[in-house]
Amino acid sequence: MTDLSTVNLVVSFLGGGVISALINWIRMESADKKDRKMEFLREQIQKLYGPLYYLILQNEKLFDLNDKLDKAYCKEYIGKQWSLDQNTQNTIKQESSQTIELRNEYSEIVTKNNIKIRELLDQHYALIDPDDIKTTILFFERHIR
Repeated sequence: MTDLSTVNLVVSFLGGGVISALINWIRMESADKKDRKMEFLREQIQKLYGPLYYLILQNEKLFDLNDKLDKAYCKEYIGKQWSLDQNTQNTIKQESSQTIELRNEYSEIVTKNNIKIRELLDQHYALIDPDDIKTTILFFERHIR
């Protein structure tokens, strides 16, 4: 073997090793990037979107219950010609007050949930998806009012 062919063999060997190492590095970098993305998504769901979804579902159900109570209240008490008898009036006042108090309790829970939502968004702002920023700002504006 001549010196030139030895040099070509060494260069080929080293070149193949460098290319192999480069390909391996690219593959590992891609896998690391994918792992980081998966970890970020997991953190988003666990720390932000999961708890946020839970609180929003609670509010939605409370609004539904509130609407049902409102409809029942209107059907039962609004526009009715009740007896002016004091016992009847006391009963109506007591029953209607209980309905109003229950609606107010539901509203208080929604208000408390909104405070929790605000705190959640404040604590985990970095996890908010860029597509959700406008909605988040809108929530902040409405919460301030």
